[in-house]
Amino acid sequence: MKLLVFEFKKLFFSKKFLVLLAFLVALVILLFFRNVILEDYVLDEKLSDYNYLIEVSEMNASHYNRQLEQHLEEGTEEYEEIEVLQEMNLELLVTAKELHSLVGTDHWQQQLNVEVSFMEQVRDYRMAGGEYPISEEEIRHTIALNYQLLTQGLPKEIENYSQAPPNFLLQVVNLWVTLGALVVVLLLIGDLMTNEFESRSINLLFTQPFNRTHIIVSKFVSSLVVYLMVLVVVLLASLGVSYLFGTKGDFQYPVIIEVDGVLRALTVVEYVAQAVGLMSVMVIFTISLYLLYNLLFKQTIMTLFALLGTLVLGYILTTTISMDALAWFNPFKYVLPEQAILTQENERWYDAIPVTLVVSGIMLFVASRKIKTSKVD
Repeated sequence: MKLLVFEFKKLFFSKKFLVLLAFLVALVILLFFRNVILEDYVLDEKLSDYNYLIEVSEMNASHYNRQLEQHLEEGTEEYEEIEVLQEMNLELLVTAKELHSLVGTDHWQQQLNVEVSFMEQVRDYRMAGGEYPISEEEIRHTIALNYQLLTQGLPKEIENYSQAPPNFLLQVVNLWVTLGALVVVLLLIGDLMTNEFESRSINLLFTQPFNRTHIIVSKFVSSLVVYLMVLVVVLLASLGVSYLFGTKGDFQYPVIIEVDGVLRALTVVEYVAQAVGLMSVMVIFTISLYLLYNLLFKQTIMTLFALLGTLVLGYILTTTISMDALAWFNPFKYVLPEQAILTQENERWYDAIPVTLVVSGIMLFVASRKIKTSKVD
């Protein structure tokens, strides 16, 4: 226990930890006020997007008119096909102009309904042979999200620019699980044990009257506790600044995911819990792997390179080799856990949790055996 307390204090009261914590809090606050400052810019971008769609429909209308007037004979099958496309395109033009007029207004329910109608029109137009700069994936996602919002009576928040506490928390968590957490962990434990080997101060620990296995356990537990403390501070900072200066929100706000080709909705709370949980499992794996590499290489730079190389290689193999049957046995599935939640094709977000924890335990066991025979060169 004394060794655990010692390791925890060494991490917790280090200048590196305090500076990193202050930097992360400042980063969260700056991100929120960036959303505030860019509010008008985002609305202008939305208007520009609708202006572009209006221009596309107008160009298509001119193109169809030229075809009907110059190249086709009335009454032919091709003429009738162009007439159908022109009619559908003009409906798109009217709806796009209506959406443009609703941007920035308080008529959010009308905007959601009109956007659904617009996406359905785009889908019909594409199926009839027309071309439009909106993908089927975007159509499906927008319709599913809008129906959920209408059902729950919630206005749509602008993704990645929201000032509402639930949606700003969602933005921060997405950044956290997209390498953010792993970078923080590497900064915190970068010299967890290698520094002691390099400075030969580990000799002092080896002469103390306790089992060397306790060194591995104390370093692992203290690292994990410090990581959880940083995570809690980041989440509290996100909620605090958005509650103080943000707009009203709802934690039932839907997040659209895809399970076996079917779109479903999670609440913000459910998504955050899953994302943070998966990232924490990956952090356990990373700390365990790092402790093992510490004992193998005994040098900070080599240990970091080996760790990063292993994580990168594991991620590349996960994304390039699609083997659904191995989803349960892939400890690298959660290097970037966001995608494991958003797209679940023939697998589930939690599939690889057991194997990741088991492999982490095995690495800790190997490290605890290895340290018993370790010597300082």
